[in-house]
Amino acid sequence: MLGSLIWTCAIPLAAGVSTPAGPLITLDEAIRLGLARNPSLAALRAELDITKAAAAEARAQRWPRVTAEAAVRGTDNQVMVFGDKLTAGEFAAGDFALDQLNDPDSIRHGVAAVGVDLPLYTSGRIRSGIATADFESGAALARLRKGESDLILSITETYYRIDLARAAAQVSEAAVSDARSHEAVAAARHESGAALRSDLLRAQVLRMSRERDLERKKADVELARSRLRRLLSSGLGETHDPASGLTLPDGVLGDLDRWLDHAAASRPEIEDARLRSSAAQAGVQTARGSLGPELSALARYERNTNSLDFGEGSYLVGVSLRWAAFDHGRAARISAAAAR
Repeated sequence: MLGSLIWTCAIPLAAGVSTPAGPLITLDEAIRLGLARNPSLAALRAELDITKAAAAEARAQRWPRVTAEAAVRGTDNQVMVFGDKLTAGEFAAGDFALDQLNDPDSIRHGVAAVGVDLPLYTSGRIRSGIATADFESGAALARLRKGESDLILSITETYYRIDLARAAAQVSEAAVSDARSHEAVAAARHESGAALRSDLLRAQVLRMSRERDLERKKADVELARSRLRRLLSSGLGETHDPASGLTLPDGVLGDLDRWLDHAAASRPEIEDARLRSSAAQAGVQTARGSLGPELSALARYERNTNSLDFGEGSYLVGVSLRWAAFDHGRAARISAAAAR
């Protein structure tokens, strides 16, 4: 039916209604302009960037975490003075004197350290977190594809709707012209006494009805132009008109079953739903990973000094095993992830 409408309406337009309101633009140019300007698509692209960054952050959890630390402090706290002198390698026999222990002189202490923390085993939390982030990134890409597809469809419909509306207005213009001619004939016949006044009144009513219909058709043209401006995110006063007439696109006809199979396999809405479901399933595994232990390796080297030209270095190397034996909110988190 759409094809027949396109062929039926592909007629030259009369002057007036057919006069372009702004620069001519092809359908491909309109689509490119809309895709580049549309703020909703810009938001979807930003959302995709967010999910990509989240996926990169999730993968970064596999890498060691390196920290650096530097601090300087002054204190006369008994415990801190004792410890600072000891870690700086400056503790002396006189520091055991009771007066010195109870009321030490203030000291300035500096520390510089570098540490490395590497996760060795996390009960699958890192792996499932990466899977969740990847699925969410894929879903965001599908939503962007859907937004682009919807915009292209809207621009295409509106682009041709302008020509359809202008064609309808052109037909209405011809009807108005015909009604005015009919009214002129009725008026002449009434003046000559060959027709009744009621015949003239009917002709006038028909002419006014056709004129009202023409105004509605002209309004439809302007509404279609306004919709195209909105879809193209045009600025104030910026107007475009179709540069090409209505034509039947190639490959419109085809096998419906093949179209349905293609849509089921490639529609971005379906891909979005599938990937969101997969992300939610991976989220369940992440939540369940809190049931297991976490094993990590750590290393630290630091140097302590109470003066600029003296100090003592020390290191720490070890393996840490942590397990949350009791976590009151864990069951609720798992249930929420499963429901999601």
